[in-house]
Amino acid sequence: MSPKYNIQWLFHLLVPLFIISLNTHLSKGSDTIYSGLSLAGNQTITSHDGVFELGFFTPGNSQNYYIGIWYKRAPNKTVVWVANRNQPISSPFSSELKLFENGNLVLLDQSKTRIWSTNSTSKTSNSTIGILLDNGNFVLRERLDFSNVIWQSFDYPTDTWLPGGKVGFNRLSNEKQSLTSWKSSENPEKSLFSVEVEPDSSHILLWNGTKLYWTSGVWDGKVFSLVTEIALDYYIKNLTYVSNENESYFTYEAGFPTFFTRFVLDVTGQLKQYVWGKDFPQWSLFWTRPFSQCEVYNFCGSFSSCNQNVPICACIEGFRPNRPAAWQLGDHSDGCVRETPLQCDPNRGNDSNDTFVVVENTQFPGNSEGIVSVGNVEECQVACLRNCSCTAYAYDNGCLIWKNTLFNLQRFQSSDGSGRAIHVRVAGSNVVVTLNNKPKTKKKTKWIVLGATGVFLTLSVIILAIMRKRSKRGKGSGVGVVEDSLVVFKFSDIRNATKNFAEKLGEGGFGSVFKGTLPNSYVVAVKALKSLKQEGEKQFRAEVSTLGMIQHINLVHLRGFCIQGESITTKADVFSYGMLLFEIVSGRRNSEIIGEEWHEYFPFRVASKINEGDGVLMTLLDYRLEGNCDVEELKRACKVACWCIQDDEKVRPCMGQVVQILEGVSEVEIPPVPRFIRGYGDGQMQSAFFLQSTSDGSNPRP
Repeated sequence: MSPKYNIQWLFHLLVPLFIISLNTHLSKGSDTIYSGLSLAGNQTITSHDGVFELGFFTPGNSQNYYIGIWYKRAPNKTVVWVANRNQPISSPFSSELKLFENGNLVLLDQSKTRIWSTNSTSKTSNSTIGILLDNGNFVLRERLDFSNVIWQSFDYPTDTWLPGGKVGFNRLSNEKQSLTSWKSSENPEKSLFSVEVEPDSSHILLWNGTKLYWTSGVWDGKVFSLVTEIALDYYIKNLTYVSNENESYFTYEAGFPTFFTRFVLDVTGQLKQYVWGKDFPQWSLFWTRPFSQCEVYNFCGSFSSCNQNVPICACIEGFRPNRPAAWQLGDHSDGCVRETPLQCDPNRGNDSNDTFVVVENTQFPGNSEGIVSVGNVEECQVACLRNCSCTAYAYDNGCLIWKNTLFNLQRFQSSDGSGRAIHVRVAGSNVVVTLNNKPKTKKKTKWIVLGATGVFLTLSVIILAIMRKRSKRGKGSGVGVVEDSLVVFKFSDIRNATKNFAEKLGEGGFGSVFKGTLPNSYVVAVKALKSLKQEGEKQFRAEVSTLGMIQHINLVHLRGFCIQGESITTKADVFSYGMLLFEIVSGRRNSEIIGEEWHEYFPFRVASKINEGDGVLMTLLDYRLEGNCDVEELKRACKVACWCIQDDEKVRPCMGQVVQILEGVSEVEIPPVPRFIRGYGDGQMQSAFFLQSTSDGSNPRP
């Protein structure tokens, strides 16, 4: 073969390879997909400034793959939009995301079956391009006319509301622009939880299917009536409601260029705002509604109880998770199922094979069948047993019956008298019961606990008796070690002898004298010297030893002395304690810099907003507490801290008053804002919320 033919053969071989390489290059490392080109495998496109990335991804340990958009540089892979959330693919290398010449973006699987498409019906030319913007919006538009938007991901949000995005209603397409949470942390499939805006109202609503469980209240142009603290959110700005003949929606902008923020409808059914940026290496939780997990309607599913402890959801005794794998990932929507089917016989009444387990301290589910006319709790139980569809009963000022599925059962954290008992029906083979219909296992547990408690108390009494006997041996006729016939007392012995220096006999130039009684009933006078600064401990011991040897009819005999460390001075001010209390509440320093102009000063935030409701105070809480805090205790701590830093020392509380207030013994009024911190609320000295870090790796989607 001649060299000429070799060159031609090599040219024909390299040209297709060059075209394939060019195709890959255009689809990777760019912010644009061009008509006729596609993404496959690990190819991605990245927004102009490298903020967002689009491509194939798999969540957590899942084996499924999806097309999504995520923050490129954020910790973990924070996904904000998913295309084929309900139709995953098995392999990204045999699938492709292709922009066809008709202007539609289509996801094809290995068999070239259409999995997902933009389904745009707009007339387009073959110059359509897809661009990923730095705000996270993926846009299809004409290459030569950027104003002609054919399709955009912001019109079809998934679970995340980004700055510039919309949540509302499109009147032209008659479609809701709503958020729908993931099924679990590893499954982006749509769940029943959704965030919607009513077409003819300015309310933001949270739904579980068809059940409304939270509303923002009316929008007045600045704040929502039930979410007034949104005005204090410095990480967003220009929150706006737009309503015209084409659409109605809410939108907002990011408050700082150095911080990223997003609203997410979490798998928990809660709407959450996260912030990430300078000084915050992890996504930080800033705002949550509803605040309590159990306020989310039917979060734990059927035959399960919800409480704020860990775990939040628990199956009732005699039931098990319907889907254990999903349950472990946080998807409780399918609830629990019976371990053993009921053995109902309506004719046997109280002799039925079924029995009941008692769930104490609950808030009743709302789907009861009403009050049954019976005289007592026993008749209420029989009425339930004779109805095969009855799943639970309660006797509380009447007989309440629940039929079929039992859901939205809430349990209180502590028995404060507000909870009530509900009796849930289970198969008799699940629980062995006594005549009073209570499980024997509980009775056995009761005796075990009582026995262990008795042993513990007996051992405690024996140990205390031994310690007391040894203490008396050490004291003998005096206390401590004898030095030249003098007793070296411990300070604790002196304090006990004088009953904490209760009875003062007099005071001289060198100190005060107190009456005391030794363990052997010997009455003594204890003189507390003011200071030993003029003489050292060695000189003091020498002089005391000399005095101990002097015997005279007109001198009181010296029994001993105490020299144990330096005396603790009286604290005259609590200002520093107040500042420390602020840092205990927030878990951070009181003063920090955010960005170039914003100065965070926590005491000003507390002092100025302490009377604006529990929601504001809870956002200031140390993130490590994860919201597990008694609101009243937090409120008392904030009030005490503010009183401790008042300008006038006379109005500051003493430590005794501080202790009484913190323990809830004494009430305290709302403190005024001290003059020295008012300047932090003016001009450049702005203040902002402290954040709650969510660095816990248990949730792969923060």
